[in-house]
Amino acid sequence: MPASPKKPSAFRPPRNKHQCILHEKMKKILYLFTMIFLAIGGLCAQTAQSIDGDWTPDEESRLGDIKIKSVGNGKYKIKLGNGRTVTGEISGNTINASYEYLDSEYGEFWVDGRGDILHGHSDGGYGSFGAASGWYSGNEHYRQTNSRYNCATVENSYCMIRLEFRDGYMAAYYKLVGEYMKSGRKMFYQESNWTSCGRYTQW
Repeated sequence: MPASPKKPSAFRPPRNKHQCILHEKMKKILYLFTMIFLAIGGLCAQTAQSIDGDWTPDEESRLGDIKIKSVGNGKYKIKLGNGRTVTGEISGNTINASYEYLDSEYGEFWVDGRGDILHGHSDGGYGSFGAASGWYSGNEHYRQTNSRYNCATVENSYCMIRLEFRDGYMAAYYKLVGEYMKSGRKMFYQESNWTSCGRYTQW
């Protein structure tokens, strides 16, 4: 009785020297790609792990103790020492966040010829808030907010936070920004310089 024909193997080994060399190269390439993907995955996990947690300032800080927790998609919940919780977004090694630190103020706000922000008083007088930092598109040279009768009517105040993660510690900064609006549009703003809150250590 004739022998049954053998079923073809699911994997046929290379038949010549050229195929052997090619086969070995492919295995090395696949191994290299596997190692790269594992390294990237490990780095991402390590980065998230090194950011999440409790951070304590090495010296007294305006921001106080900071707690950070990842919520996915590059966003983080940040609880500050004053009890306020904000959401920040990471870019590179830095998380940026902001919150409104004062209630909106309503009134008359305009920029005079010297570039100072003036605030109208109910008795007809006015005071100065100091120099404006810049204008938003559509209000170049403050042309739409350059007098008491051509003014912004709302001031919104924000605290901007920047957390930079460095080798073994976190550096924290903040600055204050006032935005002035007219008919629902941002017209001009005033901002401070970034102020350092020192180094933070993770516990």
